[in-house]
This record gives sequence, structure tokens and C-alpha cells, in this order.
Amino acid sequence: MGPVLSIVMPFAAGAAAKPEIDLALACLTAIDVYEIRKYGLPPLLRSGARYRREVCLADLALRETCERFLSARMVNHERFGDCDDFAPYQAADMIVHQGIRARAIAVPSPGLGWHCVTELPDGSIVDPSLLLGMGKR
Repeated sequence: MGPVLSIVMPFAAGAAAKPEIDLALACLTAIDVYEIRKYGLPPLLRSGARYRREVCLADLALRETCERFLSARMVNHERFGDCDDFAPYQAADMIVHQGIRARAIAVPSPGLGWHCVTELPDGSIVDPSLLLGMGKR
């Protein structure tokens, strides 16, 4: 498969996390634009990927860590992802294939903290996680 880039950041708690999450999402969107162009990856909604929450792992300090930011290539390889993987992929897909200046952002989600969605230039929101099975059993 070749090199894979992972984004791992120690996010702040509460509202202070939003700028850090948005930064990670912007970086991943740029990576996804590159990968879509270089590897000819399919649009997210035709990739065959389905929504699946990440399984928490314990790091060396025995803290739970649940966030991996998967690039478009990894989503296509693993065939699953969650909101922080899908929102940047959807934004990159819209940038590359439709010329739409979309971006991935974090929005407050009661009980969960943050949820990542794709924002269009007019401020409207696309939620690729919902389209790919979030909330369905």
C-alpha cells in the first residue's frame, strides 16, 4: 500500500478542542485532495466504505485513545471510517470533482462532544457519516 500518514493530536477538552480538531480536519482534507488526484480514488459515496465507530485502545500511559484520522486511501483500504475520516474525504471529493470549496469542520454533538461534517461555501452542511450508515444497525 505504500506510505500512510496518520494524524495524532492530544486534543484539548471541551470547547477548546474545536480549533485543534478543525486544524486536523483541514490537514486531512489537503492530504485527501492529494490522494484522490494521485491515486484516482473514487468519490466517498461510491467507495464502498461504511460508517463504523473506532474501537478505543489503551496507549502506553493507559489512557483511552479513540481517534485515528484516516486518509481517503486508508478509508478505501479498510472500507470503513467515522466522521473524522468521512468529512475530510467528502470535502476533498467536492474540491477535486466538483470544484466546490468545501471544508470539514467539527460541530457540537450532545453527549459525544464533537461530530465532523462537511460545510459548503454557502454554510450548508453535508453529513457523509449519516449517508454511510451512522445511526443504523
